[in-house]
Amino acid sequence: NHAYLLNAFEEIWANGIKCNLVIIGKIGWMCDHIVARIRNHEQFNKQLYMFNNMSDYELDYYYSNAKALIIPSITEGFGLPIVESLSKGTPVLASDIPVFREVGGDFCSYFDLNDSKSLANIIINWEKNMKAPKHRSLKEFKWPDWKESTKELINKIIQLNPNYT
Repeated sequence: NHAYLLNAFEEIWANGIKCNLVIIGKIGWMCDHIVARIRNHEQFNKQLYMFNNMSDYELDYYYSNAKALIIPSITEGFGLPIVESLSKGTPVLASDIPVFREVGGDFCSYFDLNDSKSLANIIINWEKNMKAPKHRSLKEFKWPDWKESTKELINKIIQLNPNYT
């Protein structure tokens, strides 16, 4: 959903807000048009950056030093970047889809995928007021380890089987 993201940032930049958009990830299939739009954008390598072959170490650096992670997915299997970002104490702005609500809960700020101004307004307000969107304290975020996950799975299986004794 990079077109949505770029539309939002064009709105942000049009409002005179000076902030960077760094897009990180491998280039997928059937996205030549959006890659061309990014690479030909007037802000490319000024306030718009794209990195496609980062090492885990470099990615960790960005998670730890970003002002926020923005994840505008339309659909997603899980949302690992949300967990990675929150684990580093980095705020998350996520599209308002069920899986992101499940993974990020009240630790994330959510935006409407039907209107890129929804995301733009969050960032414009953040930059103008120097105050991040409200969400639960990231210091409280803790992702369950394997032992906790296993216990939760077993408890759910027991709850779903009323004949279990």
